Amino acid sequence: MLTNVVLYLAFRGLQTGGLFLYENQHYFKIVSVCSLVLSVVLVDSFARSWRARRVCLVAFIVMCGLLPWRVGFVPDPTASYTVQGQRVFLPHVNGRLGYVVLIRGQRHDPAFENDGLVLKINGQVMRTRFDYADVFSADGLAIEPLRDMPSGAAEIDVSASMTLASSEPMVAAGWLKIYFHI
Repeated sequence: MLTNVVLYLAFRGLQTGGLFLYENQHYFKIVSVCSLVLSVVLVDSFARSWRARRVCLVAFIVMCGLLPWRVGFVPDPTASYTVQGQRVFLPHVNGRLGYVVLIRGQRHDPAFENDGLVLKINGQVMRTRFDYADVFSADGLAIEPLRDMPSGAAEIDVSASMTLASSEPMVAAGWLKIYFHI
């Protein structure tokens, strides 16, 4: 069960929005059934044995330590950008994993696959779903590398199905970090 969860959570295309928008929660159906069976066994063992109670308490403490995590955005203070129509120019991006570019705007025609967004770094066109992923949210989209890419000047051609925000900051670049705290 743990292997199943780790396998699917490591899949970079599995996004929180897709769990419900595209009904990707079916990946975890077997985990739900196994969790139910293990819960029945655990409750039965808990009622019968002091040793099982200690194991449950340790498992509960470990789970409480692992649950309070969140992903935070740390802006890159050196990042700058210019916007010309549906094009965003960034003079320098860090192509390392964890470095994302956030573009604020509104998507008019949500689609599962990339619908025309083009990312070029140093004039080289990057391949969607191999080099980078575009993840849409309620306030725009994030472009995140799926592997280490070159650093340098970037040009992002945003699809016409998205209207860029008119208020500043329209674009932000920085790192996604995982924080453990309550």
